[in-house]
Amino acid sequence: SSRWVWLGVGPLVLALVIALVWALSRPPAPPSFRPPGPPMHAVKACKDRKRGSACRFQNEEGMLVKGQCWSPSLSLPPACRPAP
Repeated sequence: SSRWVWLGVGPLVLALVIALVWALSRPPAPPSFRPPGPPMHAVKACKDRKRGSACRFQNEEGMLVKGQCWSPSLSLPPACRPAP
């Protein structure tokens, strides 16, 4: 009689073990990708401004950041670079 119980429960246990091994063997999800460069808030703060102009924006923590519009190259859009 106990053999019949194992025949009913055995495949379920085996399926659970296989699912657990599969879940643990998967690689972790990669961190969310963010392209290198200044935050979008800093770029938007200098959208209609010339390099060297005063600028300000709110960072991700909600703090006001003041600086100057700056870019390492004329081919890149300026972004608000925080004052030192």
